[in-house]
Amino acid sequence: MEQSIITDCMEEIRTRLGGILAKLGVEACLHERRDGFEVFFQNSEQKLFSPVWIWFVRDERRDTREASWDDAQLVHDKYKKRKLRDTGYWNQRMVDEDSYPISLRGSEMFEWIRNKLRSAGTLSAGTEDSTRVYSDLLADIYWSIKTKIPDLGVTHVDHDDFPGEKPMGFEALTFLDHEGRRIHIAHQSNSHAIYLLVDGERVAEFRKDDATTLAKCAVRMSKGHGLDNAELGLR
Repeated sequence: MEQSIITDCMEEIRTRLGGILAKLGVEACLHERRDGFEVFFQNSEQKLFSPVWIWFVRDERRDTREASWDDAQLVHDKYKKRKLRDTGYWNQRMVDEDSYPISLRGSEMFEWIRNKLRSAGTLSAGTEDSTRVYSDLLADIYWSIKTKIPDLGVTHVDHDDFPGEKPMGFEALTFLDHEGRRIHIAHQSNSHAIYLLVDGERVAEFRKDDATTLAKCAVRMSKGHGLDNAELGLR
């Protein structure tokens, strides 16, 4: 009978790391992939997580749940938090990853993992923080034009099909153009489309790859330059 060693590893992790996990307010969870197992740490509401996790490699050619500490690595995802100037908003994203072979065993191994978890702490994973900009794309556009549009701000725009339902809406950058019209650059963090709105009306759609072009258009609009349909990607 084949032994489900990953189950044994999970039981050992929950038992030996239970104290530090409780202090951090997270629990050990398992995600199975074809090439291995991810053991990650988050709370039951999936709003809090540790950037430290454990990776157990397995042979892709075998239909097995076997896993061994000999084939395990400790991974620390590095995140960076940055303010969007004085808007009161901020953005957080993963910028790097450190991977460590697990060479220790027994009590020494778990003490080492415990210290890594304690040092890394926890990060917010939820989408309910009203001051966080979850769209990295919007944050990048903001930083690229922040000094060129003095009144550039951050806000939220409702989705036409889901008015009043904030989770279904768009994060947006906003400013007044030279004619006093309210401009929005709207994006959902999981979407490939970015929308340009003028006084609430959607006038153009850009793709992620066009973000630089959109940023230049925004600066031109704020400075009093009109844009033709070709510049907006319209036909």
